[in-house]
Amino acid sequence: MMGEFREAAAREMGNGPGNDPPNEDHVVFFNYFGRFAEDKQAAIQFRNRRLLPATREGKVVIFDFAGVESAPHSFLNALLAEPVRELGIKAFKRLKFRNTNDRDPGYHRFHHG
Repeated sequence: MMGEFREAAAREMGNGPGNDPPNEDHVVFFNYFGRFAEDKQAAIQFRNRRLLPATREGKVVIFDFAGVESAPHSFLNALLAEPVRELGIKAFKRLKFRNTNDRDPGYHRFHHG
């Protein structure tokens, strides 16, 4: 477990706030929510403290799901519904996802399509 934590931390350091382009915010999910991202209260707190301020500043938010095995609909809804409502169609360009599953490990936009 500590090895996984160190690897995730190293990845985030490489993509951390000091290394992001000024208009991007990288979020390594494993570092915030662990292997099973299921805590809706944690999602709401993260949304209010980091996601909404970033989207309101006009940043592109890139979610990296490497190492995450599960993120149920209820968790993702708590995290993303309000920002998507606020952004409208812009959500498809401003919320991006990486490493969403083993079959499709590349760089993803909001809708996988």
